[in-house]
Amino acid sequence: MDLAFFIQLFVTGVTTGAIYAAVAMGFVLVFRVTGILNFAQGELLMVGGMLIISFREAGWPLYAAIPVTIALVFLLGCAIYALALGPAIKRGTNISLLLITLGISQVLQGLAQIGWGSAPRYTGDFSPTAHPISVLSVSITTQSIWILGGVLVALGATYLVLERTGIGRALRASSIDPMMARLSGINVRMVSLIAFGAAGALAAVGGLLLAPVIGMTYATGSLIGVKGIAAAVIGGFGSIPGAIIGGIALGLLESLASLISTGLTTGISLLAVVIVLLILPNGILGGRRVKAAVGV
Repeated sequence: MDLAFFIQLFVTGVTTGAIYAAVAMGFVLVFRVTGILNFAQGELLMVGGMLIISFREAGWPLYAAIPVTIALVFLLGCAIYALALGPAIKRGTNISLLLITLGISQVLQGLAQIGWGSAPRYTGDFSPTAHPISVLSVSITTQSIWILGGVLVALGATYLVLERTGIGRALRASSIDPMMARLSGINVRMVSLIAFGAAGALAAVGGLLLAPVIGMTYATGSLIGVKGIAAAVIGGFGSIPGAIIGGIALGLLESLASLISTGLTTGISLLAVVIVLLILPNGILGGRRVKAAVGV
């Protein structure tokens, strides 16, 4: 095994980890604002992947299919909060809210199976080439570049919204102290709805970028959702920078585990969570964990 081989593993791990980071950020964003662990996050990624495949099959150009996919999944995330969680959040317990998100994930899976079938669905690379790009003897597919670039844009946009806009300040205030935010005139329910929508948009980005790489099925979201939770826990649940670090770290771990067996990737994810929690109970950046909103 030469240096180029390990660089190839690194590129593969970072590319996979970027998807996990986008999903993990969605989990963290919702949890920080509402205190809810949204188990339907993985299904939002699946819907994003299925939509981009459907739009491309219908002949839509990418410049139209991508923003429409993100917008539709954003609205789906908002609808999940408005129709299911919003009405239940005041009188529901943490366990009941968790079960609601699990129920929603199963409903989305069932609807996807009815609408798109059980067989894997595929679409071509966004910028197909006859051969992968070779850099220093390392092969990089154009879709890997799309994934890394797309996730970086999504993460950068999320940062700018959180740090530079009134909506972002309201999101941060609600995540730190929902009672004080409410007394300051912030509509915490609307902020929670936006958080669910933004988490959906992040999942959609991951799904549409991943669709050309894997066969997308109605059950794809569940597995990637587990990886997203694992990444969030490794980074320190509640920390957005931690979600990014956790996602990249998990992708690299899985890439190394593939040297032994591709069947170990899910097991290594859960083992990594156990090891990190034994050493750092709050995750890598858990010391900066923000108090979650409860009873919003």
